[in-house]
Amino acid sequence: MSFVQNLVEYLRSSREEFSKVHWPTRQDTIRYSALVIGISVVIAAFFATLDFGLSHGVQAILAQKIGANSAAQPTPTVTSSSTDSSIQVTPATSAQGNNIQLTPTVQTTPGSGNVQINAVPVPSPSKPLAPVKP
Repeated sequence: MSFVQNLVEYLRSSREEFSKVHWPTRQDTIRYSALVIGISVVIAAFFATLDFGLSHGVQAILAQKIGANSAAQPTPTVTSSSTDSSIQVTPATSAQGNNIQLTPTVQTTPGSGNVQINAVPVPSPSKPLAPVKP
């Protein structure tokens, strides 16, 4: 058999097989499509609700942990004067009433005029330092 005869035979048998297929009606196609879309929407709503609940739960737990840590670690106050471009860093007071040592760092953005000042509390030693005798 030649290539052309094989091709013609293949196309004829394909057409015959297609005539044996039971094709769904227009109504069946619409019904099945609506079912797939409906189930997809329900599953999407389920996972969106699950995601929303879990993310808010994790945020609440983290806020609780961070809130407990920030209450334990006081933070300093940074204020600036609008009249003379001076900046004042007020140390925070620990639970024992001692001022916390600060390490100020200044960052400027060239050309923007913005200055960012970070005052990071330095952990104090566990035991007070003994005075140095002359």
